[in-house]
Amino acid sequence: MAVAQRLNWDTSQIDGYSSLRVKAIDQAGNIGISQAISIRLKNDSALPIVQLRDIDRPVRGEIAIYGTAKMRSNQEKGLKSASVEFRPAIGNIDWQLIYQSQLQFNNEEIFRWNTSEIDDGKYLVRLTAIDHNEYRSKSEIEISLDNAAPTVVIDSPKIGDVLRTDIIPIIGTINDPNFDNYVLEHLGPDDAWIEISRSSVPIVSGKLGYWNAVQLIAGRYQIRVIAVDQAGNFTQTIPPIEIVLDDKRAIATLTRPESNTYANRSVQIYGIAADENFDRYMLDFRSIGSTSQWHPIAVTRPNELKEEGSWPIGNCPH
Repeated sequence: MAVAQRLNWDTSQIDGYSSLRVKAIDQAGNIGISQAISIRLKNDSALPIVQLRDIDRPVRGEIAIYGTAKMRSNQEKGLKSASVEFRPAIGNIDWQLIYQSQLQFNNEEIFRWNTSEIDDGKYLVRLTAIDHNEYRSKSEIEISLDNAAPTVVIDSPKIGDVLRTDIIPIIGTINDPNFDNYVLEHLGPDDAWIEISRSSVPIVSGKLGYWNAVQLIAGRYQIRVIAVDQAGNFTQTIPPIEIVLDDKRAIATLTRPESNTYANRSVQIYGIAADENFDRYMLDFRSIGSTSQWHPIAVTRPNELKEEGSWPIGNCPH
């Protein structure tokens, strides 16, 4: 006698491909077995729970990997394994195992990964959890590794420059693939760093800022830049650029010959050209009452602050 019956099968704890068959047995013990059919069961509720926490900005050095890898509450056994792997985001390169455990994690730190020996760039990180039924779940995120500090160069002014107390442009380069910001500062006689300007825009061979030194007292100052990228790497100008601000006029005095002195052939000219930051002096002349330009006699950069020049009168223009 044939019996037809419908059965409800709870497959919520089964995932993947399964074979299904019917076996019939009569009272004499004869057994009939149907042809097996293959079905694909898709039940996320049977799989371990896996989720990596996103890392939304570049990172460097030792980084913490956070996430979840655990069995569902209706499962009696724990995980067989939880593993973390990585590979470059571009290219068909094999995954490299960097962590493995049988522990479960619930939105917490899984482990700390030292990336300092890995080339900068974008990478995929994958967390895989496997239970004792060999069911597995995976979660991937993309991260950007940046262990290189920003490039910082001040081209102008240069170390040792003597500048007037004025609006001084600071020229240089501040750059990084993951640039965040920089601050330009000066150190005055009171030994306190004071901000000149700041920006979140990288600059290549351009103006980093304008230093308003108009109201500053004369003396020695230092200039530096501190640049930071999005991974927390930073670079500062070492040593700082040391310059001198000078707001005093140089001393320029003629002592001999005296005014209205008669001279023939040549005349010995004496005077003082001096300054704390002395560079050079220029000696020139023109005819009295003339509105024409001055004519140079000498332009020198002496080692001493007091010098003399010799002027042959016969060579003077009239």
